[in-house]
Amino acid sequence: MARPQKEIKWEVVLARMQAGNTAKQICQHHHVDTDTFYRRFKQEFGCNFGDYSAAERDLGNGNVAFMQYTKAMQGNTSMLLRLGDEWLGQGAPKVQNLAANQPTIDYEHIIMELQNKIATLIENADKSKTE
Repeated sequence: MARPQKEIKWEVVLARMQAGNTAKQICQHHHVDTDTFYRRFKQEFGCNFGDYSAAERDLGNGNVAFMQYTKAMQGNTSMLLRLGDEWLGQGAPKVQNLAANQPTIDYEHIIMELQNKIATLIENADKSKTE
């Protein structure tokens, strides 16, 4: 006699997919083997997890953006400022944390790479003469 199937709460699966959870994370939450989950997912939804999860993740991102927008329009000043920064580029310019001498470091690195290539070419040129 077969062991009864573990319950998978599909509404929880969908919510976790929208939150960006991987199949492995969802399986761990439900204490279900990955292969079993994939098989039962296909039975439930008629398609593979990977095909469905991208759309659900996109839906989750859209839900977050909508809620942020809603909060901003309801007068949440900090959310309004955040959306202005992100969507409209109204925030302070992004500062790159580079060393003051970063261009010199970059050039020295390129020179070292080129010197290594030249040494390899010379070494290989000598080998062809002796063979």
